[in-house]
Amino acid sequence: MQGFPDGGLTPYERQTLRPLQFLIAACFIQGFYFLYLGLTGKAVSAARMPLMIIAAALIIVVPMMIIPICPDLPTCRAAYERILATRMDDGEGG
Repeated sequence: MQGFPDGGLTPYERQTLRPLQFLIAACFIQGFYFLYLGLTGKAVSAARMPLMIIAAALIIVVPMMIIPICPDLPTCRAAYERILATRMDDGEGG
């Protein structure tokens, strides 16, 4: 669900498209890994599995949720502009 109604992508959306695709692929790999662990009956301790899920969520899911709302967060916008040394063009405005 990116782009204006006509399908045009803003420069911000074009810059974040690859990271989002990478995170989506990592999410699928994570899902298949957990499915593999469940189907093969690999011994995973009860304490280790929740830690694995929390780590995967922090590394994969949280960035996927932050990228679309980053233009609305002043801290995220400032970090983006400082890291890339360019203004964020998210298509907002006139």
